[in-house]
Amino acid sequence: MGLNKLETEEILDEFKNLIYSNLGSYLLLDDPYIDSLVLDKMEEKVLSNWMTFIFLNNPNFSLYFKLYYNHTDLKKIVEQVFKDTKKTNDINFMNDYMKELSNTLGGRINEVLRDIGIDLIMSSPFIATGFDDLFLDKDKKKFGFKNIWKIKDNNYSFFFSIELKSSEPEDIDKLKLMKGYERNDEIDLF
Repeated sequence: MGLNKLETEEILDEFKNLIYSNLGSYLLLDDPYIDSLVLDKMEEKVLSNWMTFIFLNNPNFSLYFKLYYNHTDLKKIVEQVFKDTKKTNDINFMNDYMKELSNTLGGRINEVLRDIGIDLIMSSPFIATGFDDLFLDKDKKKFGFKNIWKIKDNNYSFFFSIELKSSEPEDIDKLKLMKGYERNDEIDLF
């Protein structure tokens, strides 16, 4: 058992599309495009100044969803959404805004995985500097994969990553059942 390269790419495309279809409106991206990135270990160490992340776990399976951003871009977005200079200049508010997005996307991922038979418990969203990613424990489960994407439009860019790990190859094989979830309703937080 195990996934071949094409199956892995198809699963990653499903995750990419799920996130992409739910991210653009929240971050006011006009005409976003998304690219998968192949980074070496040194380049991957710090993708942006800040990150928010969610863990979805059960004893055999772990999924780590991270969304990387900087306050300069986020400040412009918050300014457009809320038209309130107090919120625009409040770093805690901006971080809460991104934690809420991370929480919503994590819930969406959890829903999709539950539909294909992978029950996970989701953490609360965490916020950290991008540099804290250097110190996060690496999961020791044997099977799985990771990918990093950059989502960009004319004004802003963000990174996100998904890392899946399992001690059971059958759980990874279940991911092949994910199809077309990005076409479900978009999140609407405004």
